[in-house]
Amino acid sequence: MSAFAEGVDDYITKPFSTNELLARVQANLYKRDALILVEQKKVDAGIILDLSLAIASTLNAAKILQIIVARIAEHVNMRRCSIVRFSDSSHGHVLASNDDPSAKGLRIELSRYPELQEMIRTGRAFVVKDAKRHPLLAEVREYIEDIDFDTILVIPIHHEQEIIGALF
Repeated sequence: MSAFAEGVDDYITKPFSTNELLARVQANLYKRDALILVEQKKVDAGIILDLSLAIASTLNAAKILQIIVARIAEHVNMRRCSIVRFSDSSHGHVLASNDDPSAKGLRIELSRYPELQEMIRTGRAFVVKDAKRHPLLAEVREYIEDIDFDTILVIPIHHEQEIIGALF
């Protein structure tokens, strides 16, 4: 029985050149990376199909946003995921939240969310890796000390070159 039938990916016989060995190792690493990429694309396609089927089940925009935050939280394994729409430079409204559907419509003061303010200021996604100790959150630490999370990710939502909200 051949070695390939037994599951061997490749082999080289003696004597061998260093160049051939390196080329074969590189080729096998490339094959491995390609297989990992194919598997990830398969997982991603499943997630997109799941989300598409869930969204297609309704024409209600509020329900669609609720489905989106719930699926993001589920697939990324996070406790809280919300979409916030900025109404002006100092306030926003929660459009959907996976952990508390009743938060929909909740008006928030952006001054109490320095991570949102930082994202607005820079125009880029912002990550707080240690929310309990990060200096940006010093002014609001007393409000978040009992909240059970460590990391905060804020992603801007753009419309025509303007930040109109955030995935939070």
